Amino acid sequence: QIPCGIYGDDLRFALLEEHIATIEKSVNEITKLSENTGANVNQLVRWTVNKDQHADYFAEVVTEYFMRQRVKPVEKPTDPQWDGYAKQLALCHQMLVASMKAKQTTDLQYVSQLRGLVEEFRKAYSAKTQ
Repeated sequence: QIPCGIYGDDLRFALLEEHIATIEKSVNEITKLSENTGANVNQLVRWTVNKDQHADYFAEVVTEYFMRQRVKPVEKPTDPQWDGYAKQLALCHQMLVASMKAKQTTDLQYVSQLRGLVEEFRKAYSAKTQ
């Protein structure tokens, strides 16, 4: 969290998308392996751990990179940049909740929700420089 200038936004967005794809694959594997739980218990555990880890990694990028470093605070609601700031924060919070739900369940709706939120956040985040 030092201003080294090495990290880039495009890579962070690519990482978010990669974590979503990994969560999705994990959910699909868990669903398939659940057809014969007894024979597949080890693989079920491994895919569940994988899904949970990538949900945490996703949340880490949102929190550690975007919320702590890149979404710049705006002091007052009367500031002309307040609406953009509030939207970015709200989307970050929604992404964190969706990643938590993806961790708690095997419902693919949260994968779809994450994809949509990342795209919406990308647009709101990109608007800050325009």
